[in-house]
Amino acid sequence: SFLTQFPGSMGLGATGNMDLIYKVGRAAGTELRSIGFNLYMGPVLDVVSSMANQLIGIRSFGFTAEDVTKCAEAFARGLKSSGMTICAKHFPGSDHHMLIMF
Repeated sequence: SFLTQFPGSMGLGATGNMDLIYKVGRAAGTELRSIGFNLYMGPVLDVVSSMANQLIGIRSFGFTAEDVTKCAEAFARGLKSSGMTICAKHFPGSDHHMLIMF
């Protein structure tokens, strides 16, 4: 058994095709449900503000808040239509895990 290798969010966002993004979200959710998952930690709502931002990279849908919002909404609707629960991320700011002190 295997799972489909879907394009990253940046690639999907570059298409500008909200119907395609919805269908990829639905397909991803359907596959995840088939192997027992019911929670998707995403989509990533971060906006790429610089090409040097390697923390987010291709996990972002784009370079403007408007584009990211439209794409993430389409992807989330697709996931939800397959029965997945969604937890969009990240909270504002760059949280470098090495800097957290306990």
